[in-house]
Amino acid sequence: MKTCTRCKKEQLLENFNIRKNRGIRNSQCNKCIANLQRKNHKIRYENNKEKIKIQTSIYQKENPDKVKEWQKAYRYKNVYKIKEDQKKYRISNKDKMKNSYLIKNYNITLEDYYKILEKQNYCCAICRTDNPGNKIKYFHADHCHKNNIVRGLLCTNCNRDIGHLKDDIEIMKNAIDYLNIYEDKRMTTHEC
Repeated sequence: MKTCTRCKKEQLLENFNIRKNRGIRNSQCNKCIANLQRKNHKIRYENNKEKIKIQTSIYQKENPDKVKEWQKAYRYKNVYKIKEDQKKYRISNKDKMKNSYLIKNYNITLEDYYKILEKQNYCCAICRTDNPGNKIKYFHADHCHKNNIVRGLLCTNCNRDIGHLKDDIEIMKNAIDYLNIYEDKRMTTHEC
């Protein structure tokens, strides 16, 4: 057993690394040394932030294969940590994520989205429900698949139904005619 000179805790000998140049154990435990190194690293980084960024950028440009290999190894080694960090980020930045998604897929911002929603009285453009769908916070951005222009905002059901009807007005008219035929029969026979 040995007592750390920094945290003053008595610990097992294996918690104290052996100094390479002297062959004796450190006076501070591994945990205290790691904390001190972390603190010193942060101070050094803050004092030399711009210089470090420039050096890093130069190294990355000169050694793209090494950087790619390091990134691949890091992702493989830390896959669960990365997934957890991504999940935390998505949860704490929902509006930012939605804005990026809208810009990437529909070329509109979250602000544009809310303007469209306001014009629609905060409801689906087709069925007029104010509920976007199961477990969904946002209405779907319905868009023309030919030119990617947003037509309006729809609930999950209406968005799915228009997709199933292939955005084809003729098919939709046929569906309306079909429903009208059976509505007329129901009215005359009281069935259906």
